[in-house]
Order: sequence, then C-alpha cells, then structure tokens
Amino acid sequence: MPLVEHHCHIDHQVNALKQLQDLSYAEMDRDWMLGEYFGSIYVINLPSATDRLEKVRQSLAEVGVQEFEIFSAVDGRKEVSEALWRKMDRNWARLDLSTEEGREAFDHQRQAETGCYLSHLGVIKKVKKLYDLAKLDLARLQHQGGSLDDLSDALQRLKSNSSVLILEDDNGFGIVSEDRRSASLAGLGRLFRKAMEELPLDWDMLYLMAWSRTDPEPFSPHLVKLTYAILMNAYAVNAPCYEAVIEHLEKIDDPHVLSVPPVDGAMAKLHVGLNCFAITPSVAYQREGTSSIIGVKRETYRQAQPD
Repeated sequence: MPLVEHHCHIDHQVNALKQLQDLSYAEMDRDWMLGEYFGSIYVINLPSATDRLEKVRQSLAEVGVQEFEIFSAVDGRKEVSEALWRKMDRNWARLDLSTEEGREAFDHQRQAETGCYLSHLGVIKKVKKLYDLAKLDLARLQHQGGSLDDLSDALQRLKSNSSVLILEDDNGFGIVSEDRRSASLAGLGRLFRKAMEELPLDWDMLYLMAWSRTDPEPFSPHLVKLTYAILMNAYAVNAPCYEAVIEHLEKIDDPHVLSVPPVDGAMAKLHVGLNCFAITPSVAYQREGTSSIIGVKRETYRQAQPD
C-alpha cells in the first residue's frame, strides 16, 4: 500500500489513547466521537418507519453523532421474490404451521427476514463500491500526478469508506437498567475508548452488542473474540473484510442454495475464521417497540452480552 494511501486508514488505537488522556469522563460520555473510529455510520430504516428513525436519531445525538447515512431498507413483503424469501426456513418464533394463520405469519416472518438480510448486504456492498472507486481514483492520481485538492478528496473518500458502523433503527446506546426500562451512558464513553484502544489494527468486525451462542474467547479487559454470536443492531465492518462478507451473504442469490439463516446467523458463521470482536459489557441495546420481523411488541429494552 502506498504511504499516502496508508494515511487514509483510521488509527483507532492512537485516537483512543489521546482522548483517554485529554478528555474528562463527562466529555467522553457526551461525545463518543464515533466518526474518529469508523469511516462512516449507516442506519438501516424503512422509509415508512419515521418514528423509529427519529428515536435512533435521538440515540445517536446522545453520543454526539449529528450526521449519518440513512440506508433505505429493503421491504421484504413488497420487494423480494417468493423464491428468495422461501429460503428463510427457520421457524424460530415457534409458529404453529398446521394452521393457516401460523403459515401466513411464518411467510411474513420470512419475507421480513429476507428484507433485513438484503439490507445489511446492501449497506456493505455500497460502502465497498465507494471504497474501491476512491482507491482507483487515488491510484490514478498518484500515477498521473494529480493536484493536491484531488488527492485530498480521494483520500477523504477512501477514509470515509475504510470501515462502516451499521445500526438498525431500534438501536440505543447505554447500559440497560435491571428493570430494562431505562439505560445509562455514565462511564461508557471511557469504556468504549478503552475497548478501541485494545482493538487490534487487523480487526474485521466489531459488535457493540452481541449474543454469543458459543463461548467467546477472552481477549482483553473490554473485548472478547467471537466464535459465533448473533444480533446485528450495532456492529462495524472493516474494509479488508468487505469482500469476504459480501461473498458469504450473496449465497442467498445462488439458485443451488435452498436454505439460508437470518442475516445475523449467516454473519455468525464467519466469526471463527475472521478477527471478530465484541465490546464487553455491551454498550448498545435494542429499544422497546414492535419487531419488524414478527410483529410482536417488545415492552422493554433488550441488551445481550457477549460473555
């Protein structure tokens, strides 16, 4: 990698160390400076779900984020072919498929799961395309002797897509209370930065909240290394991992593949072979509200832990 291209990548360890030294606890809680750790931030949101978008906007503002990208989610009940959504065959909601009502609910679940799957895939494909284009532009400008302004623009575009933090629109930040009806940010700005200081430079994925279905490997005081974890309301992907994730998730389009798990389960299959980590304790949670997958209302917050 040319030296000038190297400078477009985010040194999260240096940023974390400096902020831990320079900022007070209150300053760190008020602004997590997520843009200094991830190239871009995307929120997946159905255009019709305006209330959810407003809530996640408020959650982001609570940790200092005012600007982020909105990715229009795929509506699995309107935009996905039956041949595709029928590949989602996990009846995890335990619906009674002997009844017409149960079969109809299962179809709706599968359609929504497929839309969610394609939305996460779509974000990563979009960011990778922007990253690759910026990389090509930078190589051309370096070879042809481009202007400083053009070089600076290409470097900034490369940096802006060198990693991506992906949030679902029911995400919140904080440690959830015992009654699961409130959450606190106290001390989490520092905890987040300690985790980023410990995160190795060759990370592939980082979960701000994860539910481990197999024992994770202890890694550092604020990180575990994942072996198989689900839930994708708040996670990040690093550029070197884009291609592996896309290739894996695009199996849904293979006519020879007859069954695929929901997107979090599909992504979990990559954890053992890649450098995938989760912050511990989790610093994100899912808000109360009606599930866009099964239509059931969750009365309280949900926060899973990676350990």
